[in-house]
Amino acid sequence: MWQWFLNWMRRWIRWLICAIRRMFLAPNERSIPCSECIYGWTAAYRIVEEACALRITVRLRLNPDADVTADEITALRAVWEPGIEERWSNRFMIGRLGGECGCTSYPVLFDVQFVDADEHHLVRVVRGPGRSNMRKWHTDDTAGIAAHEFGHMLTFPDEYADEDCPDRFVATDDSLMRTTSGDPMTRHYQPFATWVSNRTCCDYGVAVG
Repeated sequence: MWQWFLNWMRRWIRWLICAIRRMFLAPNERSIPCSECIYGWTAAYRIVEEACALRITVRLRLNPDADVTADEITALRAVWEPGIEERWSNRFMIGRLGGECGCTSYPVLFDVQFVDADEHHLVRVVRGPGRSNMRKWHTDDTAGIAAHEFGHMLTFPDEYADEDCPDRFVATDDSLMRTTSGDPMTRHYQPFATWVSNRTCCDYGVAVG
């Protein structure tokens, strides 16, 4: 009798802990204050688990300057959207390390949605080449530049040398957060593995190879 009661209590406590983790540590809508050195920003996106896949949606509202035409914005969307999605999606799998959850692995898919309201991020679009950042893009920006700035929207800081940030982590690999011609690295998928772990109460990590 006591053994049955203890087992029941253990199951109930595990269920309660899992429910708390799911509620407070794994919401679908994420809004995360970020800071690095002298820089500060708010990352925001939506993440959902669907049929053993993760889908991360970022809603962007482009706010063009008066001299940027609607046709130019349409053309830029056609470059930026697939460029971001292809660069970030399916780079690594999220694999199960422990637990009895049904999904052994999750591909990670990114979905850029250009919206007129209810955006995660408002991006000003200005004419010409120039130094872009998360909140201001230029009409000459390539898909690689857009994909780099998109990384900030997911929480990730720059990984190149900056004299104003002497203690910054400077990547020595082909990281997209170091160079716009690079790719996401395993460390950039770790927050999504943590989210799945909290969502499912199993243990997940970024699968390599």
